[in-house]
Amino acid sequence: MLAEFAKIDASFPERIMSQFESEAKHRRQIEQQIVEQNKHTHEKLFKERRLGQFLATLVVFGVLGLAAWMTSIGFAEPAAWIVGTTLVGLAGVFLAGRVMDLKEDQESETRKPD
Repeated sequence: MLAEFAKIDASFPERIMSQFESEAKHRRQIEQQIVEQNKHTHEKLFKERRLGQFLATLVVFGVLGLAAWMTSIGFAEPAAWIVGTTLVGLAGVFLAGRVMDLKEDQESETRKPD
């Protein structure tokens, strides 16, 4: 096939191959950039999740401490309500995050080319 191009101009086969090699090199560079960006994004998401878990743990221990103090001064029923509603709220946030993750996973699976 390149011989046909050489009949038109002797430099065409070399120019075509040079262009092909240049395109392939560029494509590999772009793919590498995408991989690096995805890696950075996943690292950032992991750090954010760890921070969220740490802060949730602080909230739980703070609420438990408050409830223990309230119980010790005679306010056991309000303390139970505070602990219950806080734990239910945190569980709801956790579950909502999981549901969003599952939806994102399903959407990314449907977008993948076969």
